[in-house]
Amino acid sequence: MRYMRDIVDNGLAVLKNHFLGKEIYIAAEIDEVRGEWAMYVLNFF
Repeated sequence: MRYMRDIVDNGLAVLKNHFLGKEIYIAAEIDEVRGEWAMYVLNFF
């Protein structure tokens, strides 16, 4: 999910720039996106 968010935030430059130098995402980065996603989904309930 974090990778998809990076593409949305930064456009296709992420793909052209070899993922902005990221090889892996740490758990805190993934948890951040999970929290954002959960808050977004809760707005529909």
